[in-house]
Amino acid sequence: MARSLLLCAVLGASLALVTGCGGRRPSFVLIVVDALRADHLGCYGYERPTSPALDSLARAGTRWSRAQAQAPWTLPAGASILSGLSVRGHGARQTAAGLYGLSSEMPTAATLLSQEGWATVGQVNGYWLGPELGFHRGFELFSSYDNGHNRAALAVDEMIEALESLDADRPFFAFLHLYDVHSPYHPPAEYGGLWAESPAAGRFHWDADHLAGVVRDPENRQRYLNLYDGEIRWTDSQLARLFAWLRATGLAEETVVIVTADHGEEFLDHGWIEHSVTLYQELLHVPLIASGPGIPSSTVDTTLVGQIDILPTILDLASLHAPEHLEGLPLLPAGSNPGRVLPSEAPTPNHWKPGEPCDRDWTAVRQGDLKLIWFADADSAVSFDLAEDPGELRPLPPDSSLLRSAMEHRARPRAFQPTRIEERDQEQREMLRDLGYI
Repeated sequence: MARSLLLCAVLGASLALVTGCGGRRPSFVLIVVDALRADHLGCYGYERPTSPALDSLARAGTRWSRAQAQAPWTLPAGASILSGLSVRGHGARQTAAGLYGLSSEMPTAATLLSQEGWATVGQVNGYWLGPELGFHRGFELFSSYDNGHNRAALAVDEMIEALESLDADRPFFAFLHLYDVHSPYHPPAEYGGLWAESPAAGRFHWDADHLAGVVRDPENRQRYLNLYDGEIRWTDSQLARLFAWLRATGLAEETVVIVTADHGEEFLDHGWIEHSVTLYQELLHVPLIASGPGIPSSTVDTTLVGQIDILPTILDLASLHAPEHLEGLPLLPAGSNPGRVLPSEAPTPNHWKPGEPCDRDWTAVRQGDLKLIWFADADSAVSFDLAEDPGELRPLPPDSSLLRSAMEHRARPRAFQPTRIEERDQEQREMLRDLGYI
């Protein structure tokens, strides 16, 4: 398992770390749980007790019930979370022509906060948010694991150790990406057995030909769902340890904790599995929960929001100026920015057709409960009323206003040019093929 540890020596200019009214500037812990569906958490109405720690965090703070991912897989969604830009704006994605990482010129949460005196710590547990793609920029301490499955306990231990090593007089920004919920669904035995019968026997991963678009074992759907829920409960138990440490050290009083996902996960909801290839809500509806100083308690915000709003919110809570190029908006106060149209895009290329891979030229836009998916490569579009049809099973004729919004979004100039990534080695290609990305 590849691991890199990057230490950045430049800490930025020395700045006063207290606000004008005498209080400390807040610290931030931003947690991204890979492949976590919002509708599999108790605080979002799920019937199984998969998420007691996250449910408690939601009760103590604010939960956004309509948080929309900007992409259905990790690289472009993670870039949107950290940059405040849509995929169109930052350009980090995989296309039939190649792989593109973060622009070296694009500000991120880590670069912006480090410049203002925050200590910055990052730990990612998957290749798509690693240093090769530019996600290490701005972090003083950064660790990366290409395949971090089953690392939740170690990741929390390492994050606590890193935070303990920081100068206590400086606020910090910590970014933690956890991979355990991602397939294969193979939680520790005591969590795998919560809902799955004989959890140690049988498969932990779909039997599928990703290049042909064929699922060979649809009869195992319930088993994988049961194990997936066990992975969520396991990950939640490790987040509980991190939250308890923040409380025990007194840091919770001055730390904003934000938990979200890069994308959801499909279990044959629309005939396919896992993620990255469609723009339906099982992939785009993600949890978004925040608690800490400046966050209203016991609040559920039903306003449509996006991953692009996380960075502007952090900057707002830190009393820092937001760069003009940001597409996201502060999430607070609750109920801000109603009526917005939010885009999602960048599914991975289509390998199912004979010949070379081709791009899925698709864009989804959502306004309130009305959503449109524009299949530009097929010159077609469909709409859905998510209030009446949350499963997106009854397509409606395309809404002309949303279709125009989708076209206008795609026509916008790109804010930053992404970095072209050189060809990956054979070991990386085999790992990504096993995970269904290529």
